[in-house]
Amino acid sequence: MGDRETEAGVITGEPAAVVSEDDSSSVSSSDRADEEQPSDMQRHHHHHKKHRHRHTKSKCLCCCKSGAKHKKSEEEKNLDHVDKSTMWTFWFRLLNSPAKCLKSRGKDGYMADTNSTNGLTPTTYLLEHEDKLDDGWHDCSTFPCGSLIVVLTWIAIIGATIYFPMKFVNATNLNFKPPRGSAAELANDQYKQYFPDSGGSLPMLVLISVTEDAPNTTTVLSPWVKNATDYIVTSLMESEYASRMYSIVGHYTLNTTSNYTGLLVTPDQKMTIISLSYSISTAGFGIVEFVRDVLDTLNLSNNSYLCEVTGQEPLFLDMNIAVELDLLKMDLISFPLAMVIIGLVLRSSTLIIIPILNVIICNIVSFGLMYPIALVLDVASYCPPVMMSITVALNIDYCLFLLTRYQEELRAMKPHSAAVYAMLKHSGSIIVTSGGILLFCFLSLCLFPLSFISSFGISTAITLGCTLLINTSLTPSLLLLFSGFFSSPFPCLKRCRRSYKPSKLNAKTNSGDKPSESDYGVARSTSPSSAEIQPTGKCSEYTLKFWKKYSAILTQDWRASLCIAIAVVICFVPVIYYFRFYTTSYNDTQVLPSESASMDCLVHLQEGWPAGIISPYTVLVVSNRSIYTPATYQTLDAFAQDIAANVGGSNNLAESYAKYSLGITIDSVTSISNIMGRTISWPEAMVLLLVDSPYRDLCGAMVSTTENATLVTVITNFDPSSNISGFVTAMRVYTDAYSKDGFEFYLKSQYCDENDAVDRVLEMFPFITGVAGFLVLLLLAVAFKSLVVPLRTLLTVFLSMGFVFGLVVMVFIKGYFSPLIEPLPDGIYWFSPIIAFVLLLGLALDYDVFLFSRINELRLAGYAPKQAVALGLQMSGPIVIFAGIIMAVAFGALLFSLIDVVLQMGFFLTAGVLEFTFVQCCLFIPCIVALLQNSNWLPRLHIPITKFVTP
Repeated sequence: MGDRETEAGVITGEPAAVVSEDDSSSVSSSDRADEEQPSDMQRHHHHHKKHRHRHTKSKCLCCCKSGAKHKKSEEEKNLDHVDKSTMWTFWFRLLNSPAKCLKSRGKDGYMADTNSTNGLTPTTYLLEHEDKLDDGWHDCSTFPCGSLIVVLTWIAIIGATIYFPMKFVNATNLNFKPPRGSAAELANDQYKQYFPDSGGSLPMLVLISVTEDAPNTTTVLSPWVKNATDYIVTSLMESEYASRMYSIVGHYTLNTTSNYTGLLVTPDQKMTIISLSYSISTAGFGIVEFVRDVLDTLNLSNNSYLCEVTGQEPLFLDMNIAVELDLLKMDLISFPLAMVIIGLVLRSSTLIIIPILNVIICNIVSFGLMYPIALVLDVASYCPPVMMSITVALNIDYCLFLLTRYQEELRAMKPHSAAVYAMLKHSGSIIVTSGGILLFCFLSLCLFPLSFISSFGISTAITLGCTLLINTSLTPSLLLLFSGFFSSPFPCLKRCRRSYKPSKLNAKTNSGDKPSESDYGVARSTSPSSAEIQPTGKCSEYTLKFWKKYSAILTQDWRASLCIAIAVVICFVPVIYYFRFYTTSYNDTQVLPSESASMDCLVHLQEGWPAGIISPYTVLVVSNRSIYTPATYQTLDAFAQDIAANVGGSNNLAESYAKYSLGITIDSVTSISNIMGRTISWPEAMVLLLVDSPYRDLCGAMVSTTENATLVTVITNFDPSSNISGFVTAMRVYTDAYSKDGFEFYLKSQYCDENDAVDRVLEMFPFITGVAGFLVLLLLAVAFKSLVVPLRTLLTVFLSMGFVFGLVVMVFIKGYFSPLIEPLPDGIYWFSPIIAFVLLLGLALDYDVFLFSRINELRLAGYAPKQAVALGLQMSGPIVIFAGIIMAVAFGALLFSLIDVVLQMGFFLTAGVLEFTFVQCCLFIPCIVALLQNSNWLPRLHIPITKFVTP
């Protein structure tokens, strides 16, 4: 005869009546009076609700009937206090509300209702006794509305942000804003004051060149080129960008072929340029795409000429295209490989859906949240690829930590809700601790006074924050909502198949029989966390044997541990030695895509003009009198002669400035007094202003409307980004020297902005990283209540950093792997090591925390120090390796980038993660922790040993 209970007890919390199946068909009126009287069992429940007598086992029903009082042990009292005060208990109650219904079957087959648990709500009883539930306990689930609310909330967030991810990619740039109070900021402010209409834009250069297939007599001084110039000008002036154009300067726009066009046409007359200046603040990439469409039309009309465009905005546009390609590569390479790896670990076709959803949702939300930030802050163009890599790596890693623990708890014959709670309680706390340390490291980048770097801190912090929120809210919610679906194992390879059978288990449970251990395929766990439980089968058996022997070698004999640790240090020293050859580069070609239309045009352009033509330096000269005076012309000419001669001129500055070699000629200096190396005196200039319209147009572009400020353009014969610091320092020596007698000279360029920003960043880098490192180590000391853990972590982290940076020098500077990765003769771009150091610091601590957390958990549970290390390595080692491989695959996709700086960061992160995984976590750290033994927990030296592992 079966029993059944009403739903009232589940919903209201009141005791549900147990009715016999025979009696339930008809109830006479004479019996209704009896029904109104409370039964003995109901009186029993009422008594316990009133006095809140809390019992720990379902079998206390017997002792309660006889009036006996159940006495809690000290361990149970401590467990009750800890569970009720933890964040995870509160969070689980929210997710699992309304409460789960638990049933217990006694030996006589009697079905006790939910509230037979001594007045406690079912969820409270489950939380307080999740480690002590009998095998007869199983779930009779009501619908978890809290989890449903979480899922619906994430759906709403996705709907609000799904439109913005690609807009965010297009809103990124490579703009440098100089630090406050710097010389570059002062020059920019003065420039905006006197030339507000220029928009601060560098010119976009259109290159028209003769192709190789054209006849030898073909030149750019031809009617076709003149018509092409007119077509470009007409198209722009009739477009929506007409009001945004500042100037259009070309050979045929000046209406002359002699005096002022030498810089616009090469001596062999095979190439000419047209300079387009416009407001970048409003035009954006639209004008670049428009110009490219116009040039494509011209290229189709004549095969003898090739029309190309380059400049800051075209390069930025190609950068965004390269970033989109990098994201596509990650979608096609790293993400599928990472999913294959986690699929091999979980071996479940249902659970693997969760990391896929988490990665997709995290990408949409984090990219969507960054879009409004990119509208008000300059976000670096290579933030999206790094965000994508972090999203894939951390989401899959955190899912791996959570879901493997969830499976372990199920194999330990825990109810589904108890498995989810244990997953949150143990693995959830670990990922929050490690994620918090990572978040702290990422946010430290926001302290740098450069949006180019601080945007990395904001973007990575938002990505990590979304990852933590998704994995601690959406993952358990999905498991609670679809418990039957996600608890079904994947029928994988026969020899590796999970041996517990849910159908058989559920059948026995529902029939009233107590499941046996053979139904689960595993023995009951004797560890406090059930973490030793592993799937059965030959594959798992071999894996367990390997890790057991491997951990014994590393930890049981102190001599072996010491020798292994010393061997690791000895192997690292030669690689660390190469760090002394580290050099920093400011070459901006490393931040641009190596294969793009704008870069190809730049290469062609430098064949006919000085390398600095794409990014000339501008000197702003402000006078307390009119520019059109003899004194101004004499001062400008003297300045041009001095910087061209390199060792002084009319002002006898040779002795002071001989150490600065500017590498420019007088032909490279353009001002109202110097054009193409020709000096124009004040009387001649007055005549030209009256009769020569090209000179008048030139003065109109280089003199302010107030006529008390003018510009001097300096084009270097070398790549201006190859030696930014030296050139800017030298030029400022000259501008400071000439800032007298009523004149003020200001040097303005994007390289000045970058120079001052880099100087400020390098000045603050030791302080910021030092403070961040100290606070992180302090956090570790508080988290583990140990003074030794931070010191040991400091040793392992800096050993790893030295190895990774030395390896980078061997690859990118020494070129020892040149067939695979081409060396960079200029050195590593200055930006890469700053970002890589902070990211590697966080990732190193992340893996360290995950491994030592399990060791710490076992030690506090009563295992001896060496046994705790060995067991911790056995339980965490496989997961750490798979997590490291997944993260290396995610970051490894950056190695396929066309942008050198992204490739460099990819190598930094990939090499670092692999070193953390296979050397530090699986070799060096276990040996050091085993050598330190009880010293790891200083000042707590007297942690009792209550559990032993038999060999």
